[in-house]
Amino acid sequence: MPDRRCTLGALNPAVTQATLDRTICVPGYTKTIRPSESITEPEKLASMAAYGYSGRSPSDFEYDHLVSLELGGAVNDPRNLWPESGGSPNPKDSVENALHRMVCDGQMRLAQAQHIIATDWLGWARSHGVGSATPSAPVVPAAPASPSAPVAPTAPTPPTQSATPSGP
Repeated sequence: MPDRRCTLGALNPAVTQATLDRTICVPGYTKTIRPSESITEPEKLASMAAYGYSGRSPSDFEYDHLVSLELGGAVNDPRNLWPESGGSPNPKDSVENALHRMVCDGQMRLAQAQHIIATDWLGWARSHGVGSATPSAPVVPAAPASPSAPVAPTAPTPPTQSATPSGP
């Protein structure tokens, strides 16, 4: 699970309930917007450092979108990317696929799927019998709050809209 201090989730503003048939529900859509490894590899190294994984091999991690591209996640926004331990595919992928199918089949609204994947994909997987529902990396404990740090809200923070261009 991502560290909420580093990865909150962010959304692609071009993907909305009204644009599903032109974006995420079009086969091959994510291939048209996914950034190249030459762009993401240096970012992955910086993210690994922020997560305290300096010195570990980048090949031990997938640089993963918290809100996946297939659910309208921001393409290349650091608020939506994190170093997920293990390779690809990972346990979260089966949840992303199930939610994507439900959104594109009209069984779930996009905003609900985005909220689930950003805030409690493990709980949803367990309650719906999807995948192994086992995180591929331990949850990073929150740092103790300093006197000047804001107190974390008790309810999960929804992903934010990204101002990052969504590609072609």
